[in-house]
Amino acid sequence: MRTLRSAGLLLCLGLTVFGCTKKGDTGPTGPPGSANVMYSAWVSVASWTGPTVVAGVHEESYSMAATALTQAILDNGVVLVYMKTNSLPSEVVQLPINWPINGFTFMFRSTVGNIKVVYHNTTSPGTDPGVYIADWVSLRYVLIPGSVLTSSLQPAGDASVSLADRLKAMPYSEVCALYGIPE
Repeated sequence: MRTLRSAGLLLCLGLTVFGCTKKGDTGPTGPPGSANVMYSAWVSVASWTGPTVVAGVHEESYSMAATALTQAILDNGVVLVYMKTNSLPSEVVQLPINWPINGFTFMFRSTVGNIKVVYHNTTSPGTDPGVYIADWVSLRYVLIPGSVLTSSLQPAGDASVSLADRLKAMPYSEVCALYGIPE
């Protein structure tokens, strides 16, 4: 009886050790880091605040809460901000941008948890630029942590160009395609 029990125990142990060694097929690789990329919905700017004077420049501003914007992203990642006019929603531009048609420069400043979009009159920065038309533009941000930067783009062309700089030079549609962001 003892021999039968020992044989049964050895059989169970053998099946456990040797019977579970086969692994399944590896699934397809998803887009690198896209789960860690964060983005906002498009927000129509109902009103601008200001003017305030920063280093002698009069500017109007709009603040967007960005709770996912951390010090780590500011230090090692990339913050991208896009703007489109609500009358031409398919034309998306990345900030900063200088619009010579109206003489305004739009740019942004990032701090932990906040992105402030500002504009000023490029031709006369020491004067009040006036309030931009309410609901004329919409804004959106994309936050890319540093860990995603190192895995998302393969070096191409000039190796001295950083991945962050390459992202900042990419058209909006390419950034969306790269990270699976709905346009």
